[in-house]
Amino acid sequence: MPWELLLPAAASLLGSVAARMTGLGFALIAAPVYVVVFGPRDAVAAIIVIGGLNGLVVLWSLRAHVQWTRALLILVGGILGAVPGAWVLANTPQRALELSISALLIVSLFAANMFPIGRTTDTRMVRLTAGVLWGFFTTSSAMGSPPLAVYSRLTDWRPPSFSASVQPIFVASAPVFLTANFFTGGSWFPHIPPSTAAAMIIAIALGVAIGTFGARRTSARTAMRLQYGFAIAGALYTGVRALLLWEI
Repeated sequence: MPWELLLPAAASLLGSVAARMTGLGFALIAAPVYVVVFGPRDAVAAIIVIGGLNGLVVLWSLRAHVQWTRALLILVGGILGAVPGAWVLANTPQRALELSISALLIVSLFAANMFPIGRTTDTRMVRLTAGVLWGFFTTSSAMGSPPLAVYSRLTDWRPPSFSASVQPIFVASAPVFLTANFFTGGSWFPHIPPSTAAAMIIAIALGVAIGTFGARRTSARTAMRLQYGFAIAGALYTGVRALLLWEI
């Protein structure tokens, strides 16, 4: 059906624009549509795969701004968090999982917003913790962006460097996350019709181009606000959707 092609393509376009401008936002925009069209497990796998591909495309143009040591520690933490996250996805009722994750994300986002930007010292343990939370939420619900948004705010990781540095994290983590997903009963690779996959890839390429244009005309303050706005909107949507679709 046309909507099964157009909706994922549109979500991929908007998600890639957001990801190019702020470093985050792809999963927060695309995941709700992917869940409806592909189902929860394939949606998580699709977010991981396409997020990695999107990161690979964006990384080339931003490679000079990547803080590799910082990114590496977050990646290590993400790998540690991926296994329990994948297990939770496989063994927890979907609506209960969505609601609990949404509540936790909303609390963490608003709690972090109460602290001044740069309040937390960026230690190795802080980086690892942010990575563990990101890996857990990504493999359990495709909602890994909010923990990174909180981390970037608390440590005052400025948008240009942040946007660049998270891209190799997304690229390198994709095969690890898919492996964890597969061995806990999920999808090794998302089951998406070839025509839909092609439309999504074209939409991502177009979104990166549009996002690159927008990023050059967006201030650091505006980019940070957009980044945080995406995180809050995604967390709220997840919770509301879980309540509306809860099976009594």
